[in-house]
Amino acid sequence: MAELLISANNANTQQVGEVVDTKPDDHVWGRKEQPPNYVHLTITGAPREQVAEYIGAWNIRFQHEILSEDADNYRIRVSVDPIYISVSESGKHVLKTTMQDWVQSNYNGTVVSFASDSMTVDIPKPVDLAEVKLNFADIFDNVLGPRRYHFSVADVNTAISNGGKITLTKAQALSRVIDKLSL
Repeated sequence: MAELLISANNANTQQVGEVVDTKPDDHVWGRKEQPPNYVHLTITGAPREQVAEYIGAWNIRFQHEILSEDADNYRIRVSVDPIYISVSESGKHVLKTTMQDWVQSNYNGTVVSFASDSMTVDIPKPVDLAEVKLNFADIFDNVLGPRRYHFSVADVNTAISNGGKITLTKAQALSRVIDKLSL
């Protein structure tokens, strides 16, 4: 099991429902980590390490593969580790739109295809391919880096009404988690 510390109010950089920390289920939270500022969400059926990796700091992993080149363009596939792709369809749409706009405005490029965890782009020559790779890293970091999972205000209110605690199964938590890309 894993226990999550969830923000119960909007303070500093935290918003209501945002996951602040994860600990093993036997962790004793401090006095300041209690309502009214925080609530606790216990997730059964998921080890703390798995939950922490899922919601933790993003170390965005992607692959950059040159599929082909001709006299005018490079065709490049950029694949992102699927864990970084939004759990919701609206989040995927936000990512797709942002990436299409970025490729067009920065490289006058064209997105040839967009799959759930990759996109294939044509980028006109001349271009420094090492720089393109670094720029892809920057845009992924800008789009996905600040993303944090959170739970709804209703979940926080339920926890508050239950003495500051709510318990969900892994399946329930996955179905209720909200991705900031979905907003």
